[in-house]
Amino acid sequence: MLWKLDALQSFIKNLHWPNEVFDEHLEHRLKQMASDMIEACCTRVMKHFDGWMKKGIILLNTGTDYVIPQECCVMINVTIDCKAQVSFV
Repeated sequence: MLWKLDALQSFIKNLHWPNEVFDEHLEHRLKQMASDMIEACCTRVMKHFDGWMKKGIILLNTGTDYVIPQECCVMINVTIDCKAQVSFV
């Protein structure tokens, strides 16, 4: 998703619209849309991550060892990448 948003921004920027006002408006709207999409993605990922962590807390209370599932590691990486991308938008 992040790569596609970056490709779309590059495509729009490389069109070199003759009307500067429209160009600025389009770029602003695209950045706002990308920011909203990244925020929504991050919110969904954090919701699922919290669900995984609640499952893990139940496992800790039963006395078993807790191993972080691969899905949780992916969720952490997605959140970090989203946060880094938002700073570039």
